[in-house]
Amino acid sequence: MYDNIIKDISTALYNTFGKEYKYYPETIEQGFKEPGFFILPLSSEGSVGLASRFNYKASFDIHYYPSKSKKYLDCRKVESKLYECLKFFNTQEGLVRALNMRSTIVDGVLHFMFDIKASFISVETNIEPMSEVTINAKKKNR
Repeated sequence: MYDNIIKDISTALYNTFGKEYKYYPETIEQGFKEPGFFILPLSSEGSVGLASRFNYKASFDIHYYPSKSKKYLDCRKVESKLYECLKFFNTQEGLVRALNMRSTIVDGVLHFMFDIKASFISVETNIEPMSEVTINAKKKNR
């Protein structure tokens, strides 16, 4: 599920910013091309709810590396788009809303942090059908 959420965040970024930007869901390697995004998962927590419901919480930090010129201005423009882009975004499990969105610029890199909290219904696929049941019953006379 965690990997799917990261892919869904990448898709939301791509739909907003397009192919001019590079998207790095794993690690930043040498030869990193700017402008680009790096999605850093900070923490996650899951718990089983009633029936087949699964409650999920996660925190993320999206790093935005601007192009060489006008870094601060570029970061501020991207920041405002990220607030809109991640307010609600589609996942494979349904629509998710980003909570506690906040951002800061450190050393010319935008850090956009947010949390998600969602409940999903898990579907078990390997359930064996019940075997035959025989009932022996007699009717009571009153």
